[in-house]
Amino acid sequence: MRISDIEKKINREVIIRQTQISTSKPGVLRGIHAEPQDKIITPMTGLMLAVFVDLRKNSDTLGHHIAMEFDMKEPEATPYTSVFIPERVGNSFCVHGKKVVVYQYAVSKEYDPKTAGKGVRWDDPELGIQWPIENPVISERDVELPSFSSYIKNNE
Repeated sequence: MRISDIEKKINREVIIRQTQISTSKPGVLRGIHAEPQDKIITPMTGLMLAVFVDLRKNSDTLGHHIAMEFDMKEPEATPYTSVFIPERVGNSFCVHGKKVVVYQYAVSKEYDPKTAGKGVRWDDPELGIQWPIENPVISERDVELPSFSSYIKNNE
């Protein structure tokens, strides 16, 4: 993925300030996080369903979501796929294969604990997301996330 291609598509500059790699075990579902930064995500191994929810108040697609399946069982045989996520669009994923998912992401702002982890509940019925597993493993932080309606009411 070329940054210049993204910039042409969204008609603005994208600057990457930090990159991270995280891992998640089978059965883990990461909450719908919507920090105020652009992200580029690249699943490297494993099987996961990624879900993106528009949490931008002035967007025509506010509350809509899309889901994308990433199957990186054999990364050396599969070209990596990256996704650009604009700031305030929530992203989440669920590991539903039998292998650990290694997930690389690049962000346009450095980590800030004041904005980290903002987002909405993964199981909010208003969003209607169909997850591929029942009873996923959810972090304590993600269990405490607000509903979609509360998030929109309390965030700019």
